[in-house]
Amino acid sequence: MAEYNTTANFQTFTATADLSAHQYNAVMYYGSGKVGVASGGAVQNYVGILANKPAAADRAASVAISGRYKARAGAAIASYGIPLASNASGRLVIATSGNIVVGYNVETAAADGNIISVELQSPYRIGPF
Repeated sequence: MAEYNTTANFQTFTATADLSAHQYNAVMYYGSGKVGVASGGAVQNYVGILANKPAAADRAASVAISGRYKARAGAAIASYGIPLASNASGRLVIATSGNIVVGYNVETAAADGNIISVELQSPYRIGPF
């Protein structure tokens, strides 16, 4: 069960589309101040985790950009402190070679869709580069 101890820093962007079904998923920068669902582990323009539910394009999208916050897991994560990356749906999964690490899990996830606490950080790529 997620502990939801949030120490996150937030920034507001504009949604590219209806993101109401993607709260707690990773988002990426699309230019002109807009964010949308992150499209995979090698995304270089990752921004953070969507904190609200903008229901249409051009609505305010609050994004957790650093610190501890909630995120939606994309698979089971059995250990703590695992480097995480986004999958094609913006959910966080265990990072593999070539992925951009967006943070580490503070809790385990039993299955895809679980909400867990993560420690967000400045993104970095796992080699090879």
